[in-house]
Amino acid sequence: MQKAGSFVGFPSFYMQPDKTPPVARYDSAEMKLAGAFALALLGAQAQTTARLDGLVAPYKENNAPGMVAVLIREGRVAWQAAFGLADLDTHRAITPDTQFELASMTKQFTAMAIMILSEQGKLKFDDTLAKYCPEFPAYARTIRIRDLLHHVSGLPDYEELMVGKIGDNFFRSSKGPPAAHEFTSAEVLKTLSSQPKLQFAPGSRFEYSNSGYEVLGQIVERVSGKRYAEFLKETIFDPLGMRDTLVLDERKHSGPRLALAYKKRNGHWEDITYSPYSERRTYTGSMRTARITGASEARNAAARRAPAGVASALTSVGFTPYKSDSI
Repeated sequence: MQKAGSFVGFPSFYMQPDKTPPVARYDSAEMKLAGAFALALLGAQAQTTARLDGLVAPYKENNAPGMVAVLIREGRVAWQAAFGLADLDTHRAITPDTQFELASMTKQFTAMAIMILSEQGKLKFDDTLAKYCPEFPAYARTIRIRDLLHHVSGLPDYEELMVGKIGDNFFRSSKGPPAAHEFTSAEVLKTLSSQPKLQFAPGSRFEYSNSGYEVLGQIVERVSGKRYAEFLKETIFDPLGMRDTLVLDERKHSGPRLALAYKKRNGHWEDITYSPYSERRTYTGSMRTARITGASEARNAAARRAPAGVASALTSVGFTPYKSDSI
């Protein structure tokens, strides 16, 4: 059976024992059909490339930030684009090796870590928050791990609790002086556990929650006995060959290949990479990655060498929709 996206229909040849010229195994009609099919596939590939080029074209500007985009088929890079500047001050260009902060895409790896621990029999999705974080008030007995995963726990937003409403000046240049105080994950948990009540009853409504995933990251550390960064490296990144993906934490990592974050204000690009959470990261947005466009990492990211715990966790829970009679 041919794989999707591969070229099929070309005739194979074999050599006669007397080493006469190769003889086709297919007749002329089959040859014509195979040729027409190959041309059709080539045309479809060209159309796909043109459409993808068109999608990213509006984001290309001179002396401006950019991106790396990639299309992966069957574990192989079928199309990629890398353009723009990773640092506008130094004019460092974006390449397939540039690292990007994943922000809240980190949450899916936190969820995977929880699923792996469940697969290992170290926790259950119906375990309560109180079991792993006894410092929370009595309402923790009503919050299940699955509620945290699905953003229905009712926990308040820790950023609003700790810094108030986040304005334009919260995110600022990475090259300026740091904040007088940079928040740690331990401080976030202490703030959350000191709240006397929930915003709503667990499971009664959906509300996107950074707080829920901050708590899940703490649970990963308490159950595994390892740092969050270490656990993800050992159970996800290393088995999948994701050598250019890492988690930032309080140990502070240098980032010579990091693309800075920018926002256009009054017609000018401003560096907004830094915030008081930037260096002492939490579990809601603490990952950097690069070389997603590399062929080897693309194959591994497609889970061709995924360990059994990762694969079964994905199929058992990762694609199961959340159901509730209250939402």
